[in-house]
Amino acid sequence: MKNKCGDVINASARCLSSARQGIREKLAGWGRNDIADDAVLIASELLTNAFRHGSPPVRLVLTLQSAAGNQRLRIEVTDDGAAFNTEVVRATWRHPSFGLGIGGRGLCLVEELSCDWGDRPVSSGHTVWAELPCGTTR
Repeated sequence: MKNKCGDVINASARCLSSARQGIREKLAGWGRNDIADDAVLIASELLTNAFRHGSPPVRLVLTLQSAAGNQRLRIEVTDDGAAFNTEVVRATWRHPSFGLGIGGRGLCLVEELSCDWGDRPVSSGHTVWAELPCGTTR
């Protein structure tokens, strides 16, 4: 079973607030209020990166996947910008000179909160995705 919701979001702070509210509403409709805080934080970080480093339009897609009695929420943010190498990002975090003074916290949070994340090129840019475990099917 898959539940899916997608919207094109324009790059503005006002739309980011609206996206957060929309995520909460969609998860409530799916009966998954229990993961709303983590999902909103992950999506906010991915959207902010797309707005800051990517190119419009920016699209957010939520997919609730069920398999073998377990659920997982997949959060995908697609923009028209160039892709980046997630392995290079992760290697940067492990380097002794890495600090969080200027930036870089967003994907660290995504790494901590999600069970998996990455990116992939698409025809018009790239998608950064993260998956959040939800536990058992409700």
